[in-house]
Amino acid sequence: MKILSAFSRLRSGVAWRCKLWWEWWEVAQHHAYASSHNRRFTEGDRRILILRESRFHYYSYKGFLDWLTRRYSSALSHFELQTLPCRISDWTRIVLCHAWLQDPVRERSPRAYQNTKQVEALCHRHAIPVIQPVDALSNSVRPVMANLISSVGLRVPRMVPVANPESFETDLAGLDLPILLRNIFGHGGEIFLIEQKSDCAAALSVLKAPIAVEFIDVRGADGLYRKYRYFMAGDEGISRHLFLSRRWEVRPSDKLETPAAREEEGTYLAQPNPHHELFNAARQALGYDIVAFDYSYDRSGNLVVWEANPFPDLEYSESPAYAYKRATMDATFGLMLKLYFRRAQLPLPNGIF
Repeated sequence: MKILSAFSRLRSGVAWRCKLWWEWWEVAQHHAYASSHNRRFTEGDRRILILRESRFHYYSYKGFLDWLTRRYSSALSHFELQTLPCRISDWTRIVLCHAWLQDPVRERSPRAYQNTKQVEALCHRHAIPVIQPVDALSNSVRPVMANLISSVGLRVPRMVPVANPESFETDLAGLDLPILLRNIFGHGGEIFLIEQKSDCAAALSVLKAPIAVEFIDVRGADGLYRKYRYFMAGDEGISRHLFLSRRWEVRPSDKLETPAAREEEGTYLAQPNPHHELFNAARQALGYDIVAFDYSYDRSGNLVVWEANPFPDLEYSESPAYAYKRATMDATFGLMLKLYFRRAQLPLPNGIF
């Protein structure tokens, strides 16, 4: 048993180091890409300034830049990639700024927040528009987000911060079981389904800033859960994806990859979204330029908005398995490009309308 235990610890340690080295390698590649990009495009006097948090972070929308390389390579010369904190020697060439930072910034990383605010202040001084100002990203803190979305008439689950874990285990802050417990901000973190009060303690011991969320059953008649995503860049939007799952927590890793599921998603992507105006009103209330709304329908067919993500994952896949949604992925990046170029008052590349 001791030998097996030692082997297990060794294997875990090796796996952890491999993961760490792989992440460092990816960051190094992003850093090299940025340096190469800026050296390559030294000409031109109208640049869109793209910021990342530090040299230890990725350019999270590098997929967008790769897409530009394949589809609209001439547009690349208008993008300048910098790492916070940065010093711009010539502000006359900058016509737009967007910090590609995971939300929220002020609550998550005070240093990144201050560095971004300094750049934004210089942009304002030089009358340079800013996409998605860093202060707006604080609106992704879940209770704030819920209040702003519901202010335009959209249903959002009730959310209550857990200020006192002991009293919460007694009264559940007025919510009825089952409920969800998760952190007050962040994406992709742990979510606990609480079906009895005795389940609270274990979940609250893990969560750093817990919030209780109303559980809304959105299972369809076929027993499947569906999560829809609508992506917006400015006033324009596109249905981005539809995930079907047998689990209540619908994550990409759990989605069904069956012909029927892909056919249903293809149908969703091909149709105009009936909620565009409501989503656009919510986007404006949140102060976002770029956002993805995740939503479902309850058993009565009513819309339920789970969250508004101002920094959504926009993965692009060349896999033949996703050929049916290639047009949607292209159109998503097309909306981003239009937003950037229109705000920067640059002429749109040929083929973008």
